[in-house]
Amino acid sequence: MALRNVSVLFAMLLNLALGSVLYGIYILLFLVSTYLFVHSRQVPSPRHGTASWGSRASRTVMALKSPIFVSSLVLWLGITTTWTVTVYDSFQAFVLYHDGLNADGYFHRFSRTSGIVKNTAIALSLAIGDAMIIYRLSVVWPNRKILSLAVLSFVGLLISLIATIVNVTKIQSTSRNVGSYDLGIIQAFSIIFPVFSVVTPVYCTALISYRMYTVGSAAGDHIVDERSLSYFAIILVESSVLYT
Repeated sequence: MALRNVSVLFAMLLNLALGSVLYGIYILLFLVSTYLFVHSRQVPSPRHGTASWGSRASRTVMALKSPIFVSSLVLWLGITTTWTVTVYDSFQAFVLYHDGLNADGYFHRFSRTSGIVKNTAIALSLAIGDAMIIYRLSVVWPNRKILSLAVLSFVGLLISLIATIVNVTKIQSTSRNVGSYDLGIIQAFSIIFPVFSVVTPVYCTALISYRMYTVGSAAGDHIVDERSLSYFAIILVESSVLYT
């Protein structure tokens, strides 16, 4: 089967299978990173003014003051909602909707509530992910000119995502209710927003990597040997290459 001719049902089943595997990997990484983030917080001592490890509750409160930690929680909410709705839609289409005899018709009901929720959750996840990497760029490179392109790309992503969701929800269950003008808008924005979603992380990752490489090279052996694998591993992690 040529990939350009895949059916909606094939795409949805593939989405469910691959999405479940990737969601499991994501949850594992999320739990580990959350545990490490919370337990690495040091709480200022009110008596001596020094930092201590404190109780679990106090460290959690300190973690909640971090923009990255709060954003990661919102990102988890968006990704979990996306996967949950994907599972829900699969059962609805293949089991419950017309006794599973019209799954294709179910997925072509673009204005259904579950579809709107899923599209909104995906948009939220993309927006939060890009906002987090822009924040990381602002920390290592606090320069307005450097940040301006990333911010403009992020704004373009938000506008295209909102426009796509709004226009998709106007589509009714039958194709004759879809005008060529509406389809043109949807197709245009569905092409535009992937461009913005690629430009932002690639731009930020490249600049973060360059910044860390130059700083690490200037520091020399005082931080870590720039010829070691650890040095490049640090750059890969801190520059969010895996996210990009």
